[in-house]
Amino acid sequence: MYLKAATQTIPKKNMLAFWDSFGEIFGMPMRIARTTSRDPKEMGRLDKMLKDAGASQYMVAGQDTEIEFVESGKGDAFNVYDKRIDRANSELSKLIIGQTMTIEDGSSLSQSETHLKVFENLVEGDCTMLRDIVNNQLIPRMVKHGFPIKGLRFEWDDAVDYTPEQQVAYETMIADRYDVDSSYFAEKYSMPVGERRNAQPMLPDGGDDGDKENNGPKEQQQNTHGSFFD
Repeated sequence: MYLKAATQTIPKKNMLAFWDSFGEIFGMPMRIARTTSRDPKEMGRLDKMLKDAGASQYMVAGQDTEIEFVESGKGDAFNVYDKRIDRANSELSKLIIGQTMTIEDGSSLSQSETHLKVFENLVEGDCTMLRDIVNNQLIPRMVKHGFPIKGLRFEWDDAVDYTPEQQVAYETMIADRYDVDSSYFAEKYSMPVGERRNAQPMLPDGGDDGDKENNGPKEQQQNTHGSFFD
């Protein structure tokens, strides 16, 4: 793969260098000073002024001195250099991730989804290959060198990432329906967790029979008011 990528990365590097040279030669206007004086001091003064001219460029010259800025007429550098760099980028994208639309241009949703699926399959294949290399080559060699990792295996963590609100709702739902080991919360949140508290049983709405007998007419009066407002 490196050999295939080199056929694009080397020309891309060269084109960037050529573009820099083009900008250095044709990007800035050429400054031309014409003077009728033959005095070497005057010629040197004009030369120094042109060399030192920067953002706040100015110069003092005689009436016989003419300063001209010649703009470059080369305007095809974009098509020559930039298009070649774009082609190198697209070829590298196809080589490395198998598609271009997920990182460069995605004008169509259906095409972007198809390219994304191709990218996900490629990533999944690379993850599987890397996991096998770690388990079948790296770990055995580390065991030979005395690392205490015998019997361990490498696996990717494919757990779904939740927002804090989603995580609270998820853990509450599981804890309300199943007995969760307290060590899960202790390890995850690094806090001591005691035994689970039992929920208090809720009494029936009407209470027990003894309460009804003891309340007597007062309870019946409250029930009458309740039915009236209902």
